[in-house]
This record gives sequence, C-alpha cells and structure tokens, in this order.
Amino acid sequence: EMLEKSISPPPLDWVAPIRQVRKNRSIEEKRKIVLQSLSPTTSIAAVARSHNINPNLLHTWRWQYRRGELDEKNSTAPLIPVRIEQQTSASVNSTIAAPDAAAGHLEIIVDDARVLVYGSVQSEVIHAVFRALRR
Repeated sequence: EMLEKSISPPPLDWVAPIRQVRKNRSIEEKRKIVLQSLSPTTSIAAVARSHNINPNLLHTWRWQYRRGELDEKNSTAPLIPVRIEQQTSASVNSTIAAPDAAAGHLEIIVDDARVLVYGSVQSEVIHAVFRALRR
C-alpha cells in the first residue's frame, strides 16, 4: 500500500521569520554583563535572557573574564606607527633583499596565527607580538 501525501505551499499571507542580526558587543558591555552574573544568588540563564544572549555565550565571557581577557587594558589594540610613502619608479624595479640566514629566524605560532621574524629583534618587540597574539 502506498500512501500519498500532498504538500501544499504556505498561505500567501505567511511570512518567513526574520533572522536576528548578531550583535557584536564591546569588551565593556561583556564585562558589565559578566559582573551581573557573578553573584552566587544570580541565575546565569536569567542574566543571559535579560540581555537576549545564549547562556553558553555568557559562560564563555565568564571564562574570558577570569583569564583577564575582558580587562580594560585589552579593550583596545596597541597602535603601531605606519608611514605610507608614494611608490617611485626606482622602487618598482628594486627587489626585496632576502633575510640574512646567518642571523637566524624565529617562528611564532599561536592558535591559527603565524608570525615569522628574521634577523635579530629586540625582546620588547617579541613581547609585544606575544601580547597581541594572546588576544
């Protein structure tokens, strides 16, 4: 016996639900929400609901807070001075010198970020690279 099913299209007045856009919250906002959730008598689910976020996301932010990743010092990335110069015809034909193999190199891999440093580098620069990659 074969069962027949008919599939009818949705009514014309039916509207697909609108997908909510994910809100990117600042470090300050995350820290404020986490601080609300730290009281032993507070329900994490209730705090998450009141801010329209998933409780799992709030747990992630709590872990980041405990590791110091939501501190004010981490709220902005350090800026590195950059100077952009107009390219001259002489620089178009020049080649980039290969790094001095005798000076050595350092490869830093943190999660999915990879940094190669050739030659001798001051320790302050290496520390700054590590701090930036930990974020």
